[in-house]
Amino acid sequence: MYLRQIELENFKSFGKKLTVPLLEGYTAVTGPNGSGKSNISDAILFVLGPKSSRAIRAGKLSDLIFNGGKDRSPASYCKVSLVFDNQDRTIPIDEDMVRLTRVIKMSQDRESYTSTFYVNDRRSSLGEFDVLLSNARISADGYNFVQQGDITRITTMSNLERRRIFDDISGISKFDEEISKARAERDEVDANIERISIILAELERQIGQLEQEKEVALTYLRMKEKLTLSRAQLAYRRRESYEAEAAALHKQIETYEHTIQQLKDQRLEVADRIRDLDVRMMETEKELREKGGREFQELREKIDELRIKVAKAEDRAAQAMQSAEEADEERAIKAAEREDMLRSLDEMAKEREEASLRLKEVDGQLESRNKELAAIQAELSDCDAELATLEKELASLDREVRQKDDELNRLRMEKERLEGRRDRLADELAEFDRNMESLDVEVLDADEQIKELKRSGQDSSRELKELQERFIQQRNAEARMTREMEELEQAIRSLGREQSRLKAEEEAAGDIARGYNRAVRGILEARDSLAIRGIHGTIAELAEVDDKYSTAMNIAAGGRMQAIVVEDDGVAAECIQYLKRHDLGRATFLPLNKMLDGRPRGKAILAAKEAVGFAIDLVRFYERYRAAFWYVFGDTVVVDTLDHARKLMGGVRLVTMGGELLEASGAMIGGKTDASSLRFGAPSRGKLEEIAAKLNQAVLAAERLEAEIAQVRKDMAALQDRIRELSGAGGASDVTLKALESRRQELRMKLDKLKTERADKASEMQAVTRSITELDARLASGEKCLNDIRSKRETSRARLEQLAPAEMSIRLKQLQSDVVSLTGVAAELRTSVQTLDARLQMTRERVAALNAEEVQLAEKAEKLRSESRSIGEEGAKARTELAALRRIEGSMGEEINKLRERKEALFREKTELEGERDRLQNKVETTTDIIVGLRTRIGQCQDKIRELTEELKQYNVEVTGPVPSYDALRDTIRQLEGAIDNMGAVNLRAVDDYEEKKKRHADLNEETQRLEAQRRDLIRLESDLNEKKKVSLFQVYEAVNENFRRCYAELSQGGEAELILENPEQPFEGGLIMRVKPRQGKTLRLEALSGGEKSLAALAFIFALQEYQPSPFYLLDEVDMFLDGINADMVARRVQKSSKTAQFIQISLRKITLTKADHIIGVTKQDGGISHVIIRPNISDIKDFQAEFNIPDEKMEEGAQ
Repeated sequence: MYLRQIELENFKSFGKKLTVPLLEGYTAVTGPNGSGKSNISDAILFVLGPKSSRAIRAGKLSDLIFNGGKDRSPASYCKVSLVFDNQDRTIPIDEDMVRLTRVIKMSQDRESYTSTFYVNDRRSSLGEFDVLLSNARISADGYNFVQQGDITRITTMSNLERRRIFDDISGISKFDEEISKARAERDEVDANIERISIILAELERQIGQLEQEKEVALTYLRMKEKLTLSRAQLAYRRRESYEAEAAALHKQIETYEHTIQQLKDQRLEVADRIRDLDVRMMETEKELREKGGREFQELREKIDELRIKVAKAEDRAAQAMQSAEEADEERAIKAAEREDMLRSLDEMAKEREEASLRLKEVDGQLESRNKELAAIQAELSDCDAELATLEKELASLDREVRQKDDELNRLRMEKERLEGRRDRLADELAEFDRNMESLDVEVLDADEQIKELKRSGQDSSRELKELQERFIQQRNAEARMTREMEELEQAIRSLGREQSRLKAEEEAAGDIARGYNRAVRGILEARDSLAIRGIHGTIAELAEVDDKYSTAMNIAAGGRMQAIVVEDDGVAAECIQYLKRHDLGRATFLPLNKMLDGRPRGKAILAAKEAVGFAIDLVRFYERYRAAFWYVFGDTVVVDTLDHARKLMGGVRLVTMGGELLEASGAMIGGKTDASSLRFGAPSRGKLEEIAAKLNQAVLAAERLEAEIAQVRKDMAALQDRIRELSGAGGASDVTLKALESRRQELRMKLDKLKTERADKASEMQAVTRSITELDARLASGEKCLNDIRSKRETSRARLEQLAPAEMSIRLKQLQSDVVSLTGVAAELRTSVQTLDARLQMTRERVAALNAEEVQLAEKAEKLRSESRSIGEEGAKARTELAALRRIEGSMGEEINKLRERKEALFREKTELEGERDRLQNKVETTTDIIVGLRTRIGQCQDKIRELTEELKQYNVEVTGPVPSYDALRDTIRQLEGAIDNMGAVNLRAVDDYEEKKKRHADLNEETQRLEAQRRDLIRLESDLNEKKKVSLFQVYEAVNENFRRCYAELSQGGEAELILENPEQPFEGGLIMRVKPRQGKTLRLEALSGGEKSLAALAFIFALQEYQPSPFYLLDEVDMFLDGINADMVARRVQKSSKTAQFIQISLRKITLTKADHIIGVTKQDGGISHVIIRPNISDIKDFQAEFNIPDEKMEEGAQ
């Protein structure tokens, strides 16, 4: 393959159509300066090197269009075609001739232009050009094309830049891309692992909490299930009872209905008999009237009246006697109630007596405390007002310090955020500049970066399917990341709550810190304000102790709890100087680099075997602090009681759980311990900072994830738009047109957007810088104000300590607390006594009322009995009168008496029958009422049965087997309800939430393991790629080095040269040294050579690279400009030799070079500013040519061939 001809039209100084034929071998292009000879090389590079940064000498592509010269109008386009002979099919096109064409065309307003590519007059693209040129081993960025600037660049580049040439030609740049990709994937994996670790930590916290709640919920559910079963069993048993009752009632109704029928039959029989008696009585009465006369009739009427009167009197007397008996019964009930009231009176009186005694005791304690309090207050009476003022002032100053500290921390965090933003903006602005610089050409060539869509609709369908699959993948990723975002937000909320809790504890620790002396407080404030670094904290802060051991540990540590642990003795010395400068007193410092650990003595070991253990083992702390805690506790042994300690004492230091201390010397210290505000486990700022760091990490992870979610959603929106575009297009051509127009518009908008965004970023950069300056001023002012407040607070504290000793203040607060507590107890007891008095009064009044009611009921009963006796007397009188009248009636004759007796007999029989009839009727009615009642009860039972059936359905429990008794079920239900009530609020979702969180935890653990495995694979891949890079680099290095030796020896006529790697072990961390020994000279580095020698060495290096990657076509542009005659001749001979296997085109003004060329092309520029070409193929003598093109003679030095 070789370049057969160049076709130019309106390209730079070639203002018309021009064809430059070329032949195989060595062709030289020459001409006066400014004639346009280098425009030949620009034309070649314009077509073959469209992406090269050194491809063309023009600010923008439109500058390549012929500008009209002196007297012609500017052209609207330019066109260059390179025609290659492709008979050997080096270019992968099945044609003997391949024409590569590029056209630049201005728009009508000449504000913009288009760039178009063609292959054999077929519309092509930038991508196809890249593929074709790559297969032909032609690259404008490689060393197929060598310009004078390349020679200079090689001689002036650094060793590292020179070694990077090997990176490009060895193809290891692809390894770099894969390594960068692997690193990017690894960074993404690391970010995912970090994000998942945050979520896992939050899940573990939730699982720990949910596990407890789950057990409670399961217990609750089991109890609830048992309660439901018990209630169902109770309902079942009640339904059975009601069903049995209803069945029994039905049987009773059947019996009663049968009885009613019998009674009705009997009543009918009695009614018939009564009717018969009425007839017979009427007949007898009639006969009596006929035989007795009017006098007998009147007697008869009186007898009837008296008989009725007697009956009524008997009835009234009976009713009065019954009422009297009822009054007696009610009086007995009242008497029983009165007895109960009297017993309650006795119990309440005893309870009141006990409360009164307790109240008297509490009043005595309160009086004692008040006296002691008054004594202390009297002692402090001279400075009460000042103390109160100081305490209020200290509280106010503490609040101001905390508020100002928080404000300053917020300002510092805001400043750090703004500084980070400023740095990011600087990077973004630099990135904008780089992107805009590279985008200038890319935007202009945007149309060519889009491949033509396939002509068939099948390709569109395939793209649509791929887009839909990608959209589903993106949607799944979006759902996964959204869930992770929710979990991260939950973790952030949890960490925020923990941070708030620790801050609250830290504020509370301010009160605890009052138990420290001034020196310790001053050092801790210096630590918190970062005035001194390397302070870990006090012994009290750095340890945690179980509550049951707290008294013993506090006594064992004593004043050493205030000892301050520091990083090293240098920090301790700085702290001591700080105390001296600020006149804060003295403190004990424990430098970790100097503290010595110890071992328990023999007696202590023996004592510990019979005791609770060593004090140092009952305290939790970081192991690096062990030497410091040995200083505090030593081999102190903790025992349970003083008696036990006495058995072990002697030669060993002992402390009891109650707070007694037995020194090794035998001294015993004990008594009542005062409540101290200083205790182990005070919140450490380190824990707060750890939580803050975790919170910051979680927030950053959430921000990164939010950005990823936003990007995914943006990609999804773009995919949706593209899917809709492909789905709605009428055909492949319409889709292609829309895609091309959209891409072109997008690129133009992208450039405009970059310019706008850069301006916005620059404005934001200025605003951020101003904000940082303002924050610096506010911070300086705030820190000065904070120092003033702290100084004022320290002064107030010192004055407070002078006025009120710590022990007296503590006792004063304790007494005040006791007085408040005892006052409350006394008030409660006094209220209880008053309540009991009121209840006693009410009970006594009720007893008096019951006595009065008993008397009234007794009087009522007596009155009723008297009334009954009076009525009885009236009845007796009526009976006497009735007997007299009956005697009169009996004296009125035997026949009438017989009639009367018969009538009386009939009357009595009738009365008995009527009574029997009424009795039977009453029985019928009573039985009927009973039946109605039974039916009503049956209805109630049926209602209950229905209710209980519905209740059982709601319980949804099958009741089988033996059912417990009513009492057992009620007891079970009562116990279960009580237990459930005692449980309080129960999180019933805890069971499902626990399982869900456990499953999520397991899934994330699997995901973490997968990511860890992926991370290991990526690390291994990166290592493998680096090793392959190294192998490839050494292969290139060895081959090029051998070529370089040979080429330089040939060009320098016997000189020596070599390439040396600066760091053979890690070649990518070092550069490439070029060492040269000219003929008859000494070995020198490239930097020490003369200009010509440097150029010769650089050319030898280029030829060595060309030999390693041979190409069928080379272009050299004035590479011999700075060479002397001998070296220029040697280079020309070298090119002449190489032209036997490849085509060389060299731009040159050197006669020596031209004499070695097979063909010469001359370029001149005539009037009008248009270049012309003169061709001399197979030239043997350049004398005429030399004169025409003003080529100067050159004198060859001795030794030239």
